[in-house]
Amino acid sequence: MSGRSMGKMARLLSPDIIMYALIILAFGIGTYERNRVWGSGVSLLKDTVSKSPNKERPHTNLGYELIMEERFEEAIVEDLKSIEIGGKDYIPYQHLGIAYFSIGDLNSAYYYAHQAATMERTEATLIPLGMILKEKGYKTDGKRLIKP
Repeated sequence: MSGRSMGKMARLLSPDIIMYALIILAFGIGTYERNRVWGSGVSLLKDTVSKSPNKERPHTNLGYELIMEERFEEAIVEDLKSIEIGGKDYIPYQHLGIAYFSIGDLNSAYYYAHQAATMERTEATLIPLGMILKEKGYKTDGKRLIKP
């Protein structure tokens, strides 16, 4: 190598340049890792649950995302955990009704859908209950079974 090439090489390998390259590399790796987490609703919410395992809402939201991906057994685990932690919100009960209905466990589906409809009497809770009752052979939409 010529003297001129050696001078360029020395400038490229200066401590400042190496430090900046390492910082850029570290941020690049961090960005890549965060993009993997943000890649889907399930991966994002699993990350949230891992960081807040004792909060009800992340488990409920993860249960919803799992239902949307038709991963019903996993959704059941998350919504049961949500109820264990808090138990005051009707939404995990509603999710459980839908998940159990989807895997064909009509008795569990009815139990949780009825709980949801008792806690919050809306179309969002009565429609799944009505679907379950219809599947069980009842001729009702569920409204008459829940006291106002």
